[in-house]
Amino acid sequence: MKHRALMGVWFALLPLAFFSQQCEPARQPSRYLIPDGYVGWVNVYFEVRDAPKLPVEEGRYLFRISPSGELSTSSRLEGGIAKDDYYYVDKQDRRRRLESTGWDKGGMIWAESTGSDHKGNTNLRFFVGTEEQLKQYGFKMEKQVGPIPAQQSSLRH
Repeated sequence: MKHRALMGVWFALLPLAFFSQQCEPARQPSRYLIPDGYVGWVNVYFEVRDAPKLPVEEGRYLFRISPSGELSTSSRLEGGIAKDDYYYVDKQDRRRRLESTGWDKGGMIWAESTGSDHKGNTNLRFFVGTEEQLKQYGFKMEKQVGPIPAQQSSLRH
């Protein structure tokens, strides 16, 4: 009887142990402000000496991306799960939300990844554009930073 009770405890705890190892911790969410109409790769470099720390807006880290698609910060990249916001921002600081969706659902944020650059800085990158633009230009632009030239971009406002 004792053996059977112990087996029951193991079978009850085993899935919980497995599930808890599969979950990432939560992190503070981020808000990315991208120049209006920008299409291409965005690169954020973390732990860059003499770069400013990320400001916080409404409880979210605020990433103001430059027209070249880059941002350097002395802040550290946080690991974990959060629901981030992405916006196009015009010169009057008006924002238009961009969605991060799955394939065939009309999203504008794609292929987010983290890594290290040649200087050893941690970086985060993602592609901004339609799914069609990602497929047509994005993977060819792997080494290039910045927007797709306007004559090639099919994004219209």
